[in-house]
Amino acid sequence: MTRPLYHDPYQPLTFAASVVDVQGQEVALAATAFYPESGGQSSDVGLLRWPGSEARVTHARKDKATGTVWHRVDGELPPWVQR
Repeated sequence: MTRPLYHDPYQPLTFAASVVDVQGQEVALAATAFYPESGGQSSDVGLLRWPGSEARVTHARKDKATGTVWHRVDGELPPWVQR
């Protein structure tokens, strides 16, 4: 489950989070400030940055069954350790 930072009253524009899973060009983070698509509202877009690179987030969606927010990225995927 992704911790939804977008519900916090101060709504951070930057945040730090670990990559917990990758599927194709989608990345799941431990926490996110990207609001996922919901009820006809478009998702937030922006950048994921890590040392030495970055990728554009073009879409965010929430898996209702797991609570995971998936971030579709255009470009290189961030590094992560598969467990």
